[in-house]
Amino acid sequence: MQLTKGAIGNLINRYKAVLKKCHLMNTFGSLAVAGMLVMGGAGMAVAANDVALEGKNDYNQTTVNNLMGGWLVKSAETTAADDITLEVKGGTISEIIGGSYVQANSAFDDTLTHGNISTTISGSTTSSQFVVGGSKIANSEKANLKTGDISLTITDGTFGQKDDDQPTDYELVMGGNYLKADLNANDTSNAKAGNITVNISGGTFKTSVTGGSVAHVYGAGANTPALSVTDASTSV
Repeated sequence: MQLTKGAIGNLINRYKAVLKKCHLMNTFGSLAVAGMLVMGGAGMAVAANDVALEGKNDYNQTTVNNLMGGWLVKSAETTAADDITLEVKGGTISEIIGGSYVQANSAFDDTLTHGNISTTISGSTTSSQFVVGGSKIANSEKANLKTGDISLTITDGTFGQKDDDQPTDYELVMGGNYLKADLNANDTSNAKAGNITVNISGGTFKTSVTGGSVAHVYGAGANTPALSVTDASTSV
């Protein structure tokens, strides 16, 4: 088959158009990938994280997994009897802990001692999981708590979530300390607190509210953890 000069010219123009289109697609594809990387990076920057203020009370509104007014305890370096104040005026926070948090399977096997703990929550704060006025131990078999007086004040915010996976009788807003262990643990943790005061004047609660401290055993297993909590008094 023979092509005329005009036909060859048309073929060349069509070929150039295809190349140009491919180039643009490649460019846009690169931009799209770059955009996804930037968004991914931004997502990573604001992704859920743990924030331990260590008594500084300098929380700024952000997205947080576990927010602690005290310390994130993984070993025996934090046992000082410090007073802790936490003020939360906004943010999306999975869990608010006024005092310190001894995380699951930590190497801490001592008594975590703090003075008085005061937590105030207001504004557009959203907490989808627990609110603990005092301190928390989760699946740490030999850790114990000893705190002074604890106060929790809530004037606004949204707390808990209601669905089949997270029933409202599990998630708690509690004024005191929180011990948590599963039935597979050989846990003998205990918590002692002074007077506990809870003041609630506003907010939306899709979860249980408890004035004092809580010992919570969950799951299924062969062992029965011997958790115990003691509060001097509770005022709600």
